[in-house]
Amino acid sequence: MVLAPTLTIRNQWQSRLETFFLADSSFDDYTLDIKSPKTLTFSTYQSLHALDKALIGKEDSLRLFIERHGIQAVVLDEAHHLKNEWWKNLMALKQIENLTVISLTATPPYDSTAQELHKYVEPCGPIDDEITVPDLVKNEDLCPHQDFVFFFKTR
Repeated sequence: MVLAPTLTIRNQWQSRLETFFLADSSFDDYTLDIKSPKTLTFSTYQSLHALDKALIGKEDSLRLFIERHGIQAVVLDEAHHLKNEWWKNLMALKQIENLTVISLTATPPYDSTAQELHKYVEPCGPIDDEITVPDLVKNEDLCPHQDFVFFFKTR
């Protein structure tokens, strides 16, 4: 299961799968519907939150849902967004035995409060590695850039 903060990013995951990994259309065991997961499920944090709320009080839980559907790994894309309400659902995922959780971000929330940063580190774990912008440019993984600010005087 791949979770993203927006529909646009969720759809990018599906598009990249189809563009780069599916030479033919023989593999169709993927979905955008979190309520009916398949081998690959692309969804959003908001959908996971809504699913969790819908399961409350129905003799079910997010943990049982994940286990029943055989979900073995969850990718948290743009994980720096996890300092918000979605954090609670993801902490429940961390309690599931044998579930692998992979957190991805290019921008850890260093500009956040200590409490928000804790909400990021707790589900994601400590940062494993950081790559600086100059290193990315040097390795030709990122082109050099210059930020410009334009000021306009209005009457």
